[in-house]
Amino acid sequence: MKSRFSFFLILLAAFTTSVFAQLKKSDEINWTEFMKRQTLRWDTIGTSYYGGILLGNGLLGTNIYKEDEQTIRFDIGRTDVTDQRPHQGSGLSEPLISRPRLPIGRMTIKTLGKITGAKMSLDIYNATAEGTIYTSKGTLKFSSFVPANTNVIYISAKGTQSEKNINWEFIAEKSKSPRMNQQNAGNPAVYPENPIPQLSKIGEFEYCRQTLLNDGGYATVWTKKKTADESTMLISVGYDPNGKADEVKEATQAIQDFRKVKLPAALAAHQKWWHQFYQQSFISIPDQRMESFYWIQLYKLASATRANLPMIDLMGPWFNSKTPWPGVWWNLNTQLTYSPIFTANHLELGKSLFNTINSNLQNLINNVPEPWRKDAAAIGRISGYDLVAPLVESNKENGQFELGNLTWAMFYYYQYYAYSKDKGELKQHIYPLLKRSVNHLLYHLKKDEQGILHLPSSFSPEYKYAEDAIMRFLACAGAYSP
Repeated sequence: MKSRFSFFLILLAAFTTSVFAQLKKSDEINWTEFMKRQTLRWDTIGTSYYGGILLGNGLLGTNIYKEDEQTIRFDIGRTDVTDQRPHQGSGLSEPLISRPRLPIGRMTIKTLGKITGAKMSLDIYNATAEGTIYTSKGTLKFSSFVPANTNVIYISAKGTQSEKNINWEFIAEKSKSPRMNQQNAGNPAVYPENPIPQLSKIGEFEYCRQTLLNDGGYATVWTKKKTADESTMLISVGYDPNGKADEVKEATQAIQDFRKVKLPAALAAHQKWWHQFYQQSFISIPDQRMESFYWIQLYKLASATRANLPMIDLMGPWFNSKTPWPGVWWNLNTQLTYSPIFTANHLELGKSLFNTINSNLQNLINNVPEPWRKDAAAIGRISGYDLVAPLVESNKENGQFELGNLTWAMFYYYQYYAYSKDKGELKQHIYPLLKRSVNHLLYHLKKDEQGILHLPSSFSPEYKYAEDAIMRFLACAGAYSP
């Protein structure tokens, strides 16, 4: 398993098909009271990526945790910030070098005293976080949210005693695929690095511009406002994949747009979006832990993607600089990540996956050998958002041959039709590509001495190598089930 996020969603998929939920109409529920019991609470502060508080709007996100005894960090992530190097060869992990997610950086608050404790909460109904950090020199209170429809991270901090002076610092991370920090056989011997990030300032706006080798780039822009007892930080990230836009201008404009609306109104609009989102998905379960688990997964899904935004990879908008997996995995994670959207009544979230598939159709076709491209398509284990992931015949020898990844993904696309009854989508997109994915399997079938057809040895996720791996056949059968 490549991601704790996907592990949670696997459990959710099994869970939502096995419990008997109490049925009620949405307008019969006191949503404020009901969702209060889903609030996450901490009596200490996390010390790693996996113990942080997650906030996001489907594109921009932050992860809040302790960096050291005197530092609180707000990791900054934007889902579509990727390298844009030319593809080199067809190795299994090649997309992790040419089109990987890239690190951005983090905003930190340095405390004067040592951190001794914390009380924090994440109100998932309102998608806001707040907390009190206790230090040996006072306390630090913070609140934060990422507006549902504006690409800004809002952080407010207020200190007491010796912690009154809030000490902010942005720390840029090296624009390098995290894969290159790992010892992997597939890493290239020569890796030209992206330029060093440049810090600058325009008026009140400070920014860090990161140029990419292909002339594209991304920029983090921030501005702070101090009053007698409070310091407010606004952060945004702009991205230009090909050198045709101004990433600093994009991020600056996002902050300016956010400030055109008074904070109470901006917060109310943000909360309204989240309230409407949850009210499409009500269930109540006697087991409080399982009930909360359900709502937490919905929170993470809507924080990680939206209909018109990039699909969910292994991180969503919460970048992990230590990951060896800065990409999209197609042999289990993608499929199970999107599996809850149907029973949760949020087909629109699936659009991020399906739009990605449709906009990269030719690359899916090019992933198969040239003679088969007339009627077949496929995808290998790992890709960037362009879905370039060729299936290479040489991988048959080592068992790293995953024939049914696209067919499995298309099962969920077919589920979209089964729930939406959108015949136009079925005829124009789903059926033609589903047919191509199955044709790819058919090209690999071989008869044994008894005339029985077999698929070659392949890699079944989390299991041993096997011929006729059952997931491949289930993918075929499931795609045609009503």
